[in-house]
Amino acid sequence: MNGQCPDCKQAFVLPDGSEGKRARCKACGLVFVVPEPPKPKTPGKLDALKAVAKRAGAAAVRIGKQELAALEKSRQERAQRRQAILDANAFRTKVRGVTHSNPGLFGPNRQNIIAKCQPGEAVKLVRDEDNEHDKNAVKVCRKNGQQIGFLGRDVAANIAPMMDDGAYVAAEISNITGGTDAKPILGVNLRITHM
Repeated sequence: MNGQCPDCKQAFVLPDGSEGKRARCKACGLVFVVPEPPKPKTPGKLDALKAVAKRAGAAAVRIGKQELAALEKSRQERAQRRQAILDANAFRTKVRGVTHSNPGLFGPNRQNIIAKCQPGEAVKLVRDEDNEHDKNAVKVCRKNGQQIGFLGRDVAANIAPMMDDGAYVAAEISNITGGTDAKPILGVNLRITHM
């Protein structure tokens, strides 16, 4: 282990495992406790990107302040667009999680439930406050209670507080997507109205 005296800065070499033990500097005679070696720096996102790029054979990845500012601006613009949609009292959105089965040992497959849905059908939005993945989770269910999916996280983050405050929020199926040979997975688009 290499180090230096904390007083006179004389370099020294000690056996490994000397950390935390007392040592005497041969140059100035100071008795001191050998410090722990510095911990390796935890790589940040930029370091991780550079490591990935290096492993992939790229010369370097440089993300400067301008690129980070552009990413942040893009994120803010998306949030503003989402808020403008919500402020309009009515908007369209996709149902998420349509390929999952509902809870329970033999929970119904959501794809089978969606196959029975019709455009224009009113659906219920049900808060799922106990959801371990999203505290703002909102289930999308048929009137008979069968769940077809969830609102997306970003939409639920705005709709859930409205529902919790007792606001009127209604939804209907605007269209069903997929169900073809080219795109067999069924999807659901909703029209949500709130006041």
